[in-house]
Amino acid sequence: MTDKQQKRISGIRISTVYIITLAVAIVFSFLLIFVAIRTNIVYRQAEYDTDNYVRIQRDAYGMQRGSDQLTQDVRSYAVTGDIVYLRAYFEEAEITRQRDRALESIRSTATDSEALAHLEEAMAESVDLMDQEYQAMLLVLSASGEAVNDLPDVLNKRQLSAEEEALSETEKRALAQELVFGGAYQQVKEMISENVKLCTERLMEMAQQQREASTARLLKMRDWQMILIVALLLIIVATIILTTLLVTRPLEQNIQNVQDNKHMKAIGAFETRFLAESFNRVYEQTRQHREQLTFEALHDPLTGAYNRRAFDSMLAECDEANTALILVDIDYFKQINDVYGHPAGDEVLKRVAKVLSEQFRSEDHVCRIGGDEFAVLMVHVTSALSGLLQGKIARAAELLRQGEPKVTLSVGIAFGDRVKPSGSMLNDADAALYTIKDSGRNGCAVYDGNKMGQKTGEE
Repeated sequence: MTDKQQKRISGIRISTVYIITLAVAIVFSFLLIFVAIRTNIVYRQAEYDTDNYVRIQRDAYGMQRGSDQLTQDVRSYAVTGDIVYLRAYFEEAEITRQRDRALESIRSTATDSEALAHLEEAMAESVDLMDQEYQAMLLVLSASGEAVNDLPDVLNKRQLSAEEEALSETEKRALAQELVFGGAYQQVKEMISENVKLCTERLMEMAQQQREASTARLLKMRDWQMILIVALLLIIVATIILTTLLVTRPLEQNIQNVQDNKHMKAIGAFETRFLAESFNRVYEQTRQHREQLTFEALHDPLTGAYNRRAFDSMLAECDEANTALILVDIDYFKQINDVYGHPAGDEVLKRVAKVLSEQFRSEDHVCRIGGDEFAVLMVHVTSALSGLLQGKIARAAELLRQGEPKVTLSVGIAFGDRVKPSGSMLNDADAALYTIKDSGRNGCAVYDGNKMGQKTGEE
């Protein structure tokens, strides 16, 4: 591509976009690193004051989470009767012990009597609630009638009352679900949560004053970090959008165009436009060259009709039952060359090809298969249209007799659905042609299996 052609192509250069976005990203990255260092210093100053506050939060959350886990497991067991939930309940209550471990941690660090009072009250309520949960488990076990090995001692030591034993399986399950889903159960759960909340708030209030100053500074540094992070994200998003609009999307569209054998669109960045223009120029040159080569390979250079190679291929691939093959010889063509000269003979060949092409449809195929031999493959036709086909031949012959030199034709026709074929459609059409030649030429014969159709044309 010349310099003039390159200057004609407009568009932003993607390399320019990358340099600008990279420079801005580097500046903001250094600012973010500086703020991060300052934040780390402030964080270290606030770390000691925050540890106690965080530990109290963690322990309070652990206690609440352990209690909620027990509630979730017992409710799941009451609804599904799946023994897996029962075992999960006692694994949490006796092995994991999130609630108990959190309580012990708070007791070891808290000195405020009011906070500890709320905590002990929450624990007592939780223990009472577990008795209700054990009873619900026994009801589900009894309703299922399933013998479960290795039941915890706390369940083995408990028994249902006579009234509960007398209940049906459905009633036992309903009662179990009422025990763990009912309003009384939920009320106790809320009381436990409230006491834990009061304990936590009391302990956090004591730690709050020690961490407020350092937290304020830490939050300020965090805000600066967030601003810089958002700025970097916006730079990244902008780069992605620009890359998509200028490179990715044009490439995707043009990949599809290439797959569909279409021209590429000159869109996007300068580089993609340049690529599209270059491709289109090469594509067009290649297409024209390929079409020319294909045409030359399949067509007779003198008449423009299909050549013998194309004829053989089309004959082999045609739907023979719905095809007619017409073989045409120019009568006494050698004499035309001898009397009028070879240039005149060439013009005769062109006239014959032109007249045949005009008389038949565009979907039919006119071929030059020898020096003065032509063939027409007429598609979507049967022997029922023999008269129509012979009429086309007669009109072609009449046109060729006009002017100088006068031209007559010998024509042999074979239909794909002919009666009693003696060989291939080509052989039978050739046999019909030789019938005309043997009877003096200038006529048309149709192969019919027994005898050839009547000769038509002028002697």
